[in-house]
Amino acid sequence: MKIGVVADDHTGATDVALALFQSGLTVDIHFGPPTPETVVSAQPDAVVIGLKTRTAPSAEAVKRSTQAGKWLLELGASMLYYKYCSTFDSTRSGNIGPILDALSDLTGVPNSVTTPATPEHGRTVEGGDLFVFGVPLDQTSMRHHPLTPMTDANVPRLLSAQTKRPVHMLDEAGSASATRRDDGYLVADAMTDEDLLRVAAQTRSDRLVSGAAGLARALGQVLRSEASAPATGSHVRSASGSSDRAAVLVGSASARTREQLAHVREAGLPLHQIDLLADSSAAVLARIALDWFETLATDTAAYFVGSLEPDQVRVVQERIGKDRSADLLEKTLGHIAVGLRDRGTKRIIVAGGETSGAVTTALGVKHGTITGVATTGVPWIYTHSSAIGLTIALKSGNFGAPNFLVEAAR
Repeated sequence: MKIGVVADDHTGATDVALALFQSGLTVDIHFGPPTPETVVSAQPDAVVIGLKTRTAPSAEAVKRSTQAGKWLLELGASMLYYKYCSTFDSTRSGNIGPILDALSDLTGVPNSVTTPATPEHGRTVEGGDLFVFGVPLDQTSMRHHPLTPMTDANVPRLLSAQTKRPVHMLDEAGSASATRRDDGYLVADAMTDEDLLRVAAQTRSDRLVSGAAGLARALGQVLRSEASAPATGSHVRSASGSSDRAAVLVGSASARTREQLAHVREAGLPLHQIDLLADSSAAVLARIALDWFETLATDTAAYFVGSLEPDQVRVVQERIGKDRSADLLEKTLGHIAVGLRDRGTKRIIVAGGETSGAVTTALGVKHGTITGVATTGVPWIYTHSSAIGLTIALKSGNFGAPNFLVEAAR
């Protein structure tokens, strides 16, 4: 196996799995920590493990990531890739630094290269600063994220706050090999896909690399170009191939997802707004939503929305607490997903990283096969385990065109 990936949430796992798949590698994707019963396809080029560690307590996040990393190395991975969000979603006491420290210890490397740059998604790094479509990270809507507010755009400063190891810049997108002798972490600038390919060429033999899906895709392309076998994952379908009824579950409060919901409302499509203040029981809130669902025509896509505008989020958090509101929403959407599956829904689109983790956990999804592209960075996944026969798309909150939620449900 060329690459074993530890991803910090489920949408991140699907994003990086699709990037590797489109670079020509065969990819196995799994959700949740591996167990002795975890099954792997025959000789995949890459195995991706999607965890739920972005906002978990640090000790728990490190434990899960180390367990996954050790399992991947034992499976034969030549390289570990720690995948975090392209907007570096993390607080000053967040988990990116501690997880990197643990994986560095596990692999025994003195230094490793990292970059959240993914030009395909509009994420670029210049002078160590992270930009989103040309806007500094701390001047975007991420500054007001309810769980991981990003108030600094400088990647070395963000990472330095989370680790005691030194953080340096990797000069000229990887050209300064002397820098590699420094201990700690080396942040690479990258404004284009060509920049990422240069970084990948420098790191293709490394034991540990980290970043978003952009560098993973470049590494996949470099590794595939060095192999004699033809590419196997580059030909993908543009749709799920299913005309079965779809449902959309929205937990993300990102600006892009709110824009996508505006298109849903403008199109007059059936939408149920979950009221977290209506009841303290997730089961009750889910039953209300599913009762509404049963009133719809059987060929109608349905939207279940738990996200709110920022001022509304603050009201809910003040009433029932930040952690309680997040937990209640995740459990409610998980219950709804199970109810949809039991009612014959064959296609589920999920918006939000934490929400995706809650939904896949509730459905018992452990393993899936990528069958096509829903949108950039978001694959259609045909699931196995207890959710066999269900096709899902797990969308990071900031991904997708404004009309994505409308088109994906069609």
